Amino acid sequence: MDYDLFLNLVWIPDNLDRSIKKEKISKELRIKLGERDNKSCRVCGLKGEYGNPGFDLPGKLAIHHIIPNGNGTLDNTITLCRYCHNAVHALLYASGKWRYVPMK
Repeated sequence: MDYDLFLNLVWIPDNLDRSIKKEKISKELRIKLGERDNKSCRVCGLKGEYGNPGFDLPGKLAIHHIIPNGNGTLDNTITLCRYCHNAVHALLYASGKWRYVPMK
């Protein structure tokens, strides 16, 4: 378990422009992320396939935008399992640092 990485994911810059919508994840980026992250959660190591809750596609893995309204790029995304992804968002919500930012 990479606790340092997990804690880094709950940091959001104070000057975050919340009016900017985060970019969608392209099919090409999803493939590159799978290769880079070996289709496993970067925090706990759980392996699986990506899901897509917007389309009700089941899967153990999610793609997380590191900066919530940032670019849908390899540098601003990370593979997390659905459990670690939910935990990151729960901490961000509880701390008041994050609110839902719709996708473009």
